Amino acid sequence: MKTATFGRQTRMWSIEHKDGHIGPLSSYALALWGLQGLLYPNDIITNGQHHQLAGYLQGMQPFIRNNGHLRRAKLWSIAGGKGGVGKSVLTTLLGMSLARKGRRVVIVDADFDGANQRQLFGMRNSSPNLWDLVDQGESLVKAALPTSIENIRLITAPEYGHDAEETTILRRINFVRALRKLDAEYVLLDFGPRTDFRELGYFLTSDLNLVVTSPEPTALENLSKFIKTIVKQKLQLAVDSLSQRGLDEQFVQNEHAPLLHQAIQHMQALDLPAEELMRRIVGSFNLRIIFNQVTDQTYLKDMKLLNLHLEQEVGFKLMLAGAVPFDMALRQAVRSNSLIQLSPASSTTCQYVEKMCDDLLDCKNRVPAAFELKQVRVAEIDAATLICGTWCPSWGECNFQNPGNVCPVKNMN
Repeated sequence: MKTATFGRQTRMWSIEHKDGHIGPLSSYALALWGLQGLLYPNDIITNGQHHQLAGYLQGMQPFIRNNGHLRRAKLWSIAGGKGGVGKSVLTTLLGMSLARKGRRVVIVDADFDGANQRQLFGMRNSSPNLWDLVDQGESLVKAALPTSIENIRLITAPEYGHDAEETTILRRINFVRALRKLDAEYVLLDFGPRTDFRELGYFLTSDLNLVVTSPEPTALENLSKFIKTIVKQKLQLAVDSLSQRGLDEQFVQNEHAPLLHQAIQHMQALDLPAEELMRRIVGSFNLRIIFNQVTDQTYLKDMKLLNLHLEQEVGFKLMLAGAVPFDMALRQAVRSNSLIQLSPASSTTCQYVEKMCDDLLDCKNRVPAAFELKQVRVAEIDAATLICGTWCPSWGECNFQNPGNVCPVKNMN
C-alpha cells in the first residue's frame, strides 16, 4: 500500500474531544479522516492559532459519522473481494425492497470497469457523466434516471473520467458530498470486484458497509483479504497522519499477533493516543456480511470459521446480515432480463431479501464505546487452521484429513 504524504500543507489542525486531543493533522489528512468515517459530531476542530471552531468544519459535514439529525441521504455500499458472487443483483433486490417500503432510492453503478445495473433494469439510456457534473459543481440529480419501479432511480456508470491520477482528494470529497445531497433517503453504491484505494474511500465513508460472498473457498479467502485490506488502510491513515515514522512493512506483515494488537502496541511506542485512535477506527466499521447463493446451512459453519480466522489475523469479528438461497427462478429472471418483475410473492430470494432489508434498516451508526483489547485463545481456533497452517472453510469435507490425498483448495499434499 502506498503511504500518503501528509505534511505538505502549513495549516495544521487538532481534533479536540472530551478525553483529550488528536493532532496535529494537515488539512489533507483531516479530509482523509472525514472520508474514512473517523470524525464524530462532538469533535471540535482547532487550528494552529488556537482558534476554536464549534462542532465540526462545515466542509466536513457530509462525512461526520453517527449524526442522524442531519437531513441527508444515507449511503449503503455493496462490495466484495471476488467477482461473480451476485453483488449487482443483490443491490437491485435491496433497492426494490426499500422502494416497496416507500423509501426513495438511488442506485449508483460504481463498477466503473464492468457496469451492468442498466441491463438489470432493462434500460437503454445512460446518465450524463457523473464526473463532469461533480467537477462542475452541479447536482447529481441530473444523472439519476427514473426506472420502471416507483421510488427507484439509477445513475449509470460513466464511460470515462475515473482515471486514478485525476481523482484527487477534492474530487472524492465533492463526489461524496453530491451523493449526500441527492433527494433520496438511501443511496446504494454497487462496487465492482476490483476495488482500488480510491474506491475503498467511498466504501468506508458509507453509513453501512455490506460485503457479499458466496460459500465457496476462493470467495471466502478473497473476502478475508478484502477485510484485512480495509482495516490496514484505516490503521495506516491514522498512524501515518500523526507520525513521520508511519506504519512500516514489518508491522503489517507480522503474523504472530492480530493486526489490531500490533497496531495498539505500535501506536503506544510512537506516543500516540492509542486507545482513542483504536476506538474510532474499530467503531467506524459498520460491516455486515451477506452470504449469497447458499444451498444449505453450512454457511453458518463458514461464518464461524471466517470469524475465528479474522479474530486470529485482525482482532475482531464480523456480523452476519443474512443468507440468500440459490434460486433457479432468480437466475432465469436475470437471463431473461426480467429481474425487476420479481416480488416476494413470486420469488423465495425476494422473501429473504425483504427480511434482511428490515434488519438492515435497524442498523444505526452509534458513537463507539471505549476500545477493549481482547485476547484470542488459540484453543478456540478450529483444527483446520492449525493442521493446514491456513484457514480453510472446506475442512469438514476435505480428503486431506486422510494421508495420501491432495488438498483440493491449496493443492497441498
